[in-house]
Amino acid sequence: MGIQGNMLWIGLIKMQRLILVISVCISITAVFAEVILRYCFNSSFVGIEELAAYCAFWMYFIGASYGAYERSHIKAELTHLIFGNTMNYARCRALTSFISFAAATYVIPWAYDYVVWGFERGEQSRSTLLGSTYPVVYFQISILIGLCLMAFYFLIESIQWVRIIRENDRRSGGGGSHRLLRFWRYLRCCSVFGYSHRHDYDTPDGKTWVSTGVLCCAYQFRGGA
Repeated sequence: MGIQGNMLWIGLIKMQRLILVISVCISITAVFAEVILRYCFNSSFVGIEELAAYCAFWMYFIGASYGAYERSHIKAELTHLIFGNTMNYARCRALTSFISFAAATYVIPWAYDYVVWGFERGEQSRSTLLGSTYPVVYFQISILIGLCLMAFYFLIESIQWVRIIRENDRRSGGGGSHRLLRFWRYLRCCSVFGYSHRHDYDTPDGKTWVSTGVLCCAYQFRGGA
């Protein structure tokens, strides 16, 4: 059974759909109520706009992760016109998916630090619309969750394209299987080690970090066992 048939996979998709429905309904209802109260009754609820904006955090980032799952992000794609060969198109898609995965993974540590900072600071909402103030970090954490899900789905997409290329290469008996095997190891290593361990290095431009996953993947891609 493929990963799409896994109960955890299905549950994750259903959870994202539920969060999207709830966040969209709250945001739309809050904005609609504010417009009616302001222009029809010359009144307003204090804090309703703030609540709508915070719910939009979940709508934006979970919407982005769900778009990565559906592969329905808006894009100006010309690769199907440039690459007439099906396998060249597949290689291009595998590369672009992996670049998207790398970009999302690169930003995740910043999102994590932001969420930790939010917990440490303990920032509260300015209004008491829900009866009392509420922690803003409950909405800030959507950034971290959305980025993690985007990275996960981009990695899955890249691996699926690599499998298609390998299967075609195996059937045709081409000579690119060795390079594809290295690239497969590279992707697999990224998925295992990720960005969890960071090492600081002094550079002329200041301090930067290189993840254990990147170092291990570089070794695998170089041809290590």
